[in-house]
Amino acid sequence: MVSTVRVDGCATGISPRSFHAEWPHLKQGGVQAGLVTTASLETTEVAIGAINLWHRAARRAPTDVCVVTSVPELRSAVAEGKFAAVIHFQGTVPLGADLELVDAFHRLGLRVMQLTYNYGGLVGDGCLEERDAGLTVFGRQVVQRMQQVGVAVDLAHAGRRTCLDALELARVPMIVSHANARAVHDSPRNLDDEVIEKVAATGGVIGLCPFQSFVSSDPIPTLEQLLDHAVYIADRVGPEHLSPELRT
Repeated sequence: MVSTVRVDGCATGISPRSFHAEWPHLKQGGVQAGLVTTASLETTEVAIGAINLWHRAARRAPTDVCVVTSVPELRSAVAEGKFAAVIHFQGTVPLGADLELVDAFHRLGLRVMQLTYNYGGLVGDGCLEERDAGLTVFGRQVVQRMQQVGVAVDLAHAGRRTCLDALELARVPMIVSHANARAVHDSPRNLDDEVIEKVAATGGVIGLCPFQSFVSSDPIPTLEQLLDHAVYIADRVGPEHLSPELRT
C-alpha cells in the first residue's frame, strides 16, 4: 500500500539548535520530513560545521530526529515517528572551486543542492543576474558530478539559462524545491513554461512557495492565489510533477 510522507521542501526555518522546541509544532502540523537548509553562501568550513550540527542533534535526540541519506532511511525514520532531515544546500558556494567537494559533502550527508542563490557565481548565474549567461564550464562539471554521486540538482533561485543548461545535462530527475509559475505571477524567482515542462520531462517535481512576492503583487496574497500556481502547473505538466508530499 502506498503511504504519504509530508515533506517541507525548503525547511529554512527548522534549526538543529532549536529542534527540540520546534518538533512538537512540526508534529502538530503533520510535517514528517524536510529538506533542511544547512548552508547557502557560507564557506566550506562553516558548511561542514552546519552539517555536523544536524548530526549532533540526531545523536542527542535519537528518538526525535534522524539525518537521512536515502528513501529507505526516510521511510524508516518516519515509520519510527522521527523527523527525517535531508541535508540541503541553497547554493554551491561551499564548494569553492573544488569539484571533489561534491563527493566530500555527499559523504557527510548532503543529498540536495541548489546550483545558485539569486546572483552569479563560479557555477552559473542566478535568477537575479541580469546577464543570464547560464552554467559555466565548472558548473557543468558540478551538475554532472552531482548526478554521478547522488546529490539531487535543485534549480530554485537559478537563472532561466542556468536551468535550461542544467536540464540539458539531466540523467536523473531534477527538482525545483520552491518556486511558482511565472505565467501566473511574473517574478524572476518563478519558472516559465519551458523550464516547467523540461523539469517535468526529467521526472522531477516543483514545490510551491508561499513567499509573498512569489505569489502575487498583493501585499497579502491569499491561499487561492497560491493555488492558482498549483492549478496552472498541474494543468500544464500533470499533478504528479507538483506535489508538496513525497510518496513512498
